[in-house]
Amino acid sequence: MLGTATYVHAADAIRIGVLVCKTGWAGFIGTPQAEAIEAVVDRVNREGGVLGRRIELYIEDDQSNPTNSAIAATKLIRDKNVSAIIGGTLTVNCMPILPIVEREKVPNASMGAGHEITYPIKKWVFRVPTTDFRVAPVMLTYAKEKLGAKNIALLHSTDSSALMAVQGFQEYAPKLGMSIVAKEAFENQDTNMISQLMRLKAAKVDAIMLYTAGAPAILVAKNYQQLGLKEPVVASHGVVSLEFLKAAPEYIDPTWTIFSPRGAVAAKLSADDPYRKSIYEPFLNNPFLLWYQAHTSGNWRELWVTITGNFWHHFRLFKSVVANVDVPKNLKLHNFFIVFD
Repeated sequence: MLGTATYVHAADAIRIGVLVCKTGWAGFIGTPQAEAIEAVVDRVNREGGVLGRRIELYIEDDQSNPTNSAIAATKLIRDKNVSAIIGGTLTVNCMPILPIVEREKVPNASMGAGHEITYPIKKWVFRVPTTDFRVAPVMLTYAKEKLGAKNIALLHSTDSSALMAVQGFQEYAPKLGMSIVAKEAFENQDTNMISQLMRLKAAKVDAIMLYTAGAPAILVAKNYQQLGLKEPVVASHGVVSLEFLKAAPEYIDPTWTIFSPRGAVAAKLSADDPYRKSIYEPFLNNPFLLWYQAHTSGNWRELWVTITGNFWHHFRLFKSVVANVDVPKNLKLHNFFIVFD
């Protein structure tokens, strides 16, 4: 629980539950989610709270286990008597808590991007990020218009988010006059991607669409270099983590294009950009966001700036990336908006 009782009277506190993967395989996402939420709530409480009432956080770690997600949600509602729940971290952690919040009539702001979280429509559930299904056609459009790609390959993890993106690739590729000539999958726990990459290399594709998050992307980049691949890689926004930023320069080259949230390059946006003024600058000097340092040469050919992806997942990158990445002078900033479904 966030201790900010000196700001507003504790008896009037609004109790908010936060359900994240602080540990387990998705900890690299859930930990910064929790830290960013704490940072924002700390600021709100210092400024007087909401309607004069302090926000009191109760954070539960489901250890990246969906079964624990349901248990934690029940605990937040029954034992902590929270007014709303933020979470879970990923779609697979969100799904078990949906019937619980619907039954208990507790608003839930989901941080998972799965289409199925809010479809069919639910009364008490709200999804924050756009779906992976909607991200796929944007990546395809980039590959076609910027890389001239026609024959593409899919390389993706088997979690629900990536599988939803695969559906988007398969639906929209034909509409764009593109063909998926190879498709390879991997588990998040895999320790080697060489066999998948060798098959993609043999397929002689124009571009590889990589859809995953976190550690697997580092492994793909490492094996990509070891095999001497030259095919352009267009990677999803989930690739952008501090761990990837630290490891990437050693393995990737300018054939990679990384989709990224605006937060990662906020300092490069124009001074009057609404995102920079309303989100980046107000939190620029927040101590919660200054703990992390990312060291990378920033040697990507292009960094695609989007508003997709999980806001909280990328929050702690705001300061570390723009302060420490040596962004090339010829960096192209591509801004686009996706209709949230």
